[in-house]
Amino acid sequence: MPPTEDAEQRTLISWCRWMEGQHSDFGMILHIPNGEYRTPTTGKRLKAQGVRAGVPDLFLAVTTKDFGGLWIELKSQNGRVRPEQHEWIKKLQLHGYSAHVCYGWQHAAKVICDYLSLSDPFPGNHYPSRGVRGKHEKDIL
Repeated sequence: MPPTEDAEQRTLISWCRWMEGQHSDFGMILHIPNGEYRTPTTGKRLKAQGVRAGVPDLFLAVTTKDFGGLWIELKSQNGRVRPEQHEWIKKLQLHGYSAHVCYGWQHAAKVICDYLSLSDPFPGNHYPSRGVRGKHEKDIL
């Protein structure tokens, strides 16, 4: 059985914390906690505070010459993108962000390294292209 999305994300964050010692930009990654079960009362309160369905899981708050930041919707290797997640990815790309759906932590790590113009952390691994491509041919969705 492949790892869960939760396990993939915890592994990615652990890897980012380790990488922060080599490149401080890895310390700028944060999680957007949208996907957990909540009671109806808590859900209503959070919605009133601005929680939005479909917002990607992770944000790397680092600008580059091309983008205002990197958004990642992290899925397990067999995960599926919900329509509202796909819409957020497209909207974020239209507003000048790099935004990707990644399948597994290694895929996300590669996207982060590409975004930061660092070498491929896992040379030889190939990641499936699923869905619509982003602004650039190398964007993997």
